[in-house]
Amino acid sequence: MNKTFLSKFNLTEKTALITGSAGLLGYEHAVALLEIGANLIITDIDEEKLFDLSEKLCERAKYLDKISQ
Repeated sequence: MNKTFLSKFNLTEKTALITGSAGLLGYEHAVALLEIGANLIITDIDEEKLFDLSEKLCERAKYLDKISQ
């Protein structure tokens, strides 16, 4: 993504909570928030998909926590 555009958004040291994160939009939001420096807490009722998502995101994340039902 364009660095000039991204420089307008900085969520370093901020934490974002994403509910329903194992769905398509949740994943895309997680990736976008990681790109601008946010810490993430991801939640979903589908524990298996949540675990898979956390595995995909853990390489990019400085801090990532997952919560399931």
